[in-house]
Amino acid sequence: MVCATWAVFLLASPPSLANDIDLNRLESIDPHLRQARLDSVIKDQAMALSGPPSFPVGSLGLYEFEISVTNRMSFLHTLPEGDDATSAWDDVNPTGVANNILWMPGLQFRKGLPFSFEVGGDIAWIGISKQFEVGGYGRVVFLDGWKKIPDVALQLGYTGYVGNEQLDMGVFELDLSVGYTVHIPSVGGRATTFFSPFVGYSYLMAHARPTSVQVEAISPVSAWTAEAESGVDPRLYRFHRGFLGVEIRVNQLGFRISADTTLARKAPMLLAIDLSLGVRF
Repeated sequence: MVCATWAVFLLASPPSLANDIDLNRLESIDPHLRQARLDSVIKDQAMALSGPPSFPVGSLGLYEFEISVTNRMSFLHTLPEGDDATSAWDDVNPTGVANNILWMPGLQFRKGLPFSFEVGGDIAWIGISKQFEVGGYGRVVFLDGWKKIPDVALQLGYTGYVGNEQLDMGVFELDLSVGYTVHIPSVGGRATTFFSPFVGYSYLMAHARPTSVQVEAISPVSAWTAEAESGVDPRLYRFHRGFLGVEIRVNQLGFRISADTTLARKAPMLLAIDLSLGVRF
């Protein structure tokens, strides 16, 4: 199923709808509009770039690790606003026509540690573009394995936007998730099905800095007050997210689907869907 999804998007997304970001294109619009256009793109990209935990809340065991094929699809805001002829995404796109779906196929790695700790990382291609996202996290699970109450996990991670010489950007993320796993033995005992629903909340903080460009009237932005430039409101780059999902695992093979919505000040909410297929060892 995951491979089929990859193929559909590869065939359905022509190069003319690339999601590259070219800040030099901002020189063609009014200087008074450039920062607002950049801010809009950064918010959308940051919320799409850093996905929430899309796996069960219970941690992996000390001797367990997992490799997953992932797909994240975010729905960008590429329509012009008001009387504008183009959108912010169109204004920074090399072709002038941005794709409203940001599709990110990737690989994820997770490893269990003692005392219900866990670490992991991922890398994903931002299709169709020349950029990637690279991220890592650490988390701890409270009440892990107790059968009568849900698992609760606290996760801390960072995702970086790499491959674009014009833009240095990253997203810090703090996630709180709650979930429970139901074991369903099969007839004959040959396989066990694990049904694991989960819900959670994420707090995101983004930063971005234009680099290697000579475009006037654009400046760095940051969710951290100490890093924010004069005139930049750090609160605009702090986002709130809700997410939910489920994993259905048979023995060591698990399929997951989850959805999330992210809210930001002075920006429309962003919706995204995650699909993944993981194997435990």
